[in-house]
Parts: sequence; C-alpha cells; structure tokens
Amino acid sequence: MKDTGTQRGRWSAWICGIVAAASLAVALPLALARRCTSDAERIARAFVEGTVRTEFLSHAVTVRGTLRLQVAEVTTGEVFHATDAKKIMGIPLPDVEADIRGPVTYTYVVPLEKEKWTFTLDKDKGTVRIEAPPILANEPAPHYSQWKESVSTSVWRIGEDEVLLRLRGGVTPALRGRALQHVDDLNIRPLAARSVETLFKEWFGPFLEKLLGPGGGKEVARFGCEVVFAPTAVRE
Repeated sequence: MKDTGTQRGRWSAWICGIVAAASLAVALPLALARRCTSDAERIARAFVEGTVRTEFLSHAVTVRGTLRLQVAEVTTGEVFHATDAKKIMGIPLPDVEADIRGPVTYTYVVPLEKEKWTFTLDKDKGTVRIEAPPILANEPAPHYSQWKESVSTSVWRIGEDEVLLRLRGGVTPALRGRALQHVDDLNIRPLAARSVETLFKEWFGPFLEKLLGPGGGKEVARFGCEVVFAPTAVRE
C-alpha cells in the first residue's frame, strides 16, 4: 500500500508550484508595467524640470567647443552686376557693363544660450519638440582665387574701370545680406534641423542610460524629433 502521507506531500508541493508560477506570471507583468510607468514619469520630469535642456546644451558646448553650434555649410555661386549709363551734353554714351562672379561658402550657426531653447515632450505622439533660436550667418567666405571679373561696352569709354571698382566695393555688404536671405533661398532650415536632431539623439541615448539605468538608452528609439527655429531677421 502506498504511503498516503507521501502522496499528499507530493500533491501539496505540485499545487504550491502551480500557485507560485501563476503568481509569478501575474507579478512579472505588473512589475514591468510599474517599471515602464516609472521610466516614463522620470523622462517626462526631466523635460519639465529643464534637466534635458541644461544637460544637452552643456554637452553641445563641450563637444563643439564653442557657444555657437554650427548647423549648416553650403557653397554656391554668386553673381554681381552693374550697369553705368552716362550722357555728355545730353548725348548718351555707350553703357558699361561690369560683372563679378564666383563661389562663396556660407556657414550657419545657432547660439547655445540656455534661455533661448525649449524642449517639450509629447508623450502621446512620442515626439520631442525642440524650439531653437534664430539661425545666424557667419561672415561669408568668398573663394577669391576662383572669382572672375569682366567689363564690357560697345566702344571704349572713359570711366570703365570705375564701374568695376564701385561694384567691388559693394560685394562684401551684399554677401552679408545674401547670407541671411539664403536661409530660405537655399533651404538651410532643413539642413540645420537635421544637424540639431542628430546631435540630440546622439546625446539622448547616454542621457537616458544615466537617468533610467542599464538598458535605458534603448528608449531613444521610441521618440521622434521635431526641430523648429525662430524666424531669422533678414537685412534689407
């Protein structure tokens, strides 16, 4: 005859095992849910309290070594033209046409002043919205060795060289004005937005790792990024 006490013990152990497994099956999702909720709250709090803004801008200054973040660089050809028309005793002289043309490199930056940046987390959309200061233009860099100048008229006329000299004198201020106009003309904003987004995402992963602990950096894949810039004032 089997030992009934032993059988009861086995049944009890088996039932306890089932109960323990069921409890674990319920407890693990609950623990994970609490962890996810806790992580989401920590991330949201980091945005609300300004931790994200402070630490990202500090990182940007450190890695770029300047208080201005370069966000775009483009090289384009520029053309400057002038026409000089004169009369002597009411008689029109032949027009003089002067041209200067050549490549110019423009670089664009955004100041890393904390009070001018805003970082907002949209938890429903899973999007980080970055509102940045206006895009500024550095001093244009003409490639003078590649520039070409020309003066033309139907016949030789006194003052031809003066037309070209005057045109040269207006090039530098004209380039500064064009640098700001090109923010829109050359679609600098999308280039600048990608530059900021790339730097932010490179930083955001390690930041989440530090905030949430090991593995927290994987959370960065959940977030989209939208970068907008304040309007750039164009010189007249």
